[in-house]
Amino acid sequence: MISKEGQHTVFLSYAWSTKAIANRIYFDLIRSNVRVWKDDRSTEKAWEIWKKITSVIDYCDYFLLLDGVYARSISEWVPRECEYALELEKRGALKIVIALVDDFDRTHQSRELFQNHNERLFFDFSDLKTYDIDGKYKRNIKELCEFFDNRYVPWTNIPRDQDFEQELSAAIHLDTLNRDILIKDYEVFRRRYLSKFPTYEKRLLNLIEDCEVLKVNAISPRLALGVLQLEKEDFKGAYESFANMVHLFSNDPRAFMGLGGVQFYQGDYQAAIASYLKTIALIKSSGNENHLKQLQYVYRNLLETYLEAGQYEDALNIYVELDEFQKQLPEVKTALGRLYMLQNDEEKSIRTFEELFENSVSEEPGCYLQLANCYEYFSYQEKAIAILKQGMDECSENGDIGKKLAHLLFKKGAYPAAVQIYEKLKATGELQVYAELATLYFIMLKEAVYVYPELTRNKIHFKLRECYDFCEAFSPSIPVEYYLKGQVFYIKKKFKASRIMYEKCLEKDSTSETWHYYDRFILH
Repeated sequence: MISKEGQHTVFLSYAWSTKAIANRIYFDLIRSNVRVWKDDRSTEKAWEIWKKITSVIDYCDYFLLLDGVYARSISEWVPRECEYALELEKRGALKIVIALVDDFDRTHQSRELFQNHNERLFFDFSDLKTYDIDGKYKRNIKELCEFFDNRYVPWTNIPRDQDFEQELSAAIHLDTLNRDILIKDYEVFRRRYLSKFPTYEKRLLNLIEDCEVLKVNAISPRLALGVLQLEKEDFKGAYESFANMVHLFSNDPRAFMGLGGVQFYQGDYQAAIASYLKTIALIKSSGNENHLKQLQYVYRNLLETYLEAGQYEDALNIYVELDEFQKQLPEVKTALGRLYMLQNDEEKSIRTFEELFENSVSEEPGCYLQLANCYEYFSYQEKAIAILKQGMDECSENGDIGKKLAHLLFKKGAYPAAVQIYEKLKATGELQVYAELATLYFIMLKEAVYVYPELTRNKIHFKLRECYDFCEAFSPSIPVEYYLKGQVFYIKKKFKASRIMYEKCLEKDSTSETWHYYDRFILH
């Protein structure tokens, strides 16, 4: 973890059973500009993570213990973390801070994790009321942020909402009653959204309309609407929302940042680059501290966009603008590895992805897939297959790893091994699995010399028919699904239907170099 002058680094130690309150405290601290490290996965089998945990604790200024019965009596890791942190505290290397998240009496009747544990002062997050109606959580999170020398930033300051209260304060014509009602309506919307209550979008639309009627020039609820539309993959609606914001709030960088995000998802990378560059210019000229905090996030988005646009030199130039903390983030290192890969810098790319792999948790599928993709790109097929097999063992036969492994075995010509994996993955009901299986069975039947004693021709014909039936009944909606269905039509010699699916795929995505007509690879 990379520290910045004036900012503290905090290790958050908690029992897995208290993950809900841990997440709540974590996100509030992060939003309030406190740098926090929190493990998001169960570590019951991840013994190798201990080295990573101790190295992070070594770097932190504070060790924040979420104290409770589970931490003291159930958790296997919290006592070890406390013991390690206590030795550092004795040397003056860090300070242990306690936040009580369980009943006071039951917690203090449990065994102490270290000497005089019960005598220490604590921030009290126990017995919290629903929706914090008594304000206890807010008081304590505010005091905790102040303890870390930071001002508590309430929920309205998160990137997608950006402090609705301040926008209302700027509307000097707004009376107190209407101001309080608007704030309460926003709070209700967010609660309904977080609980996925079906009326949350209607509440937000009503809030936007109320602001218009009251002549309140507020972008926050509009930003929330644009993000909701993005989450639902309503790209047309999101584009219209953010384009309207750009018109209404032409000097607000958040409107351009949202528009850039939509354009990126739509594959319009040049437009997205223009929007992100405009965002950066507005942030730098605004002098707004909240906006300046988003600058590094915009740089990260621009880095990804330059990569997708094939502008590798621009991507390297924007990478230089990232601070050291950002450069240590896995997603940024992944982008850097991809950049080296696309520049055909084999040594740097492989080294970057191998370092990411070594520093990741063994149960995380992404680390295996990224490294395997890198190996495959540089034609180290056997290395890619070996790392994916390791991933299958460590990640309980993860579906994404399985599909990648089966595909590589398919390309290698190890058809029975690929079939075995795909057959297990049929339970996922994914078109890709059935389409690849159909192609495998088709090729196996077409081979001049039949060499599969465990799979008779009759059995393969039966399996092939099963795959055909599934694929023909499947209704595609995205380019790859049209492509895969066309692939199945092709091997069934339904060439007209195959061509229709292929053209549908190109109609929906003509920019990708992935799509080739099927006779280029199925029979050759």
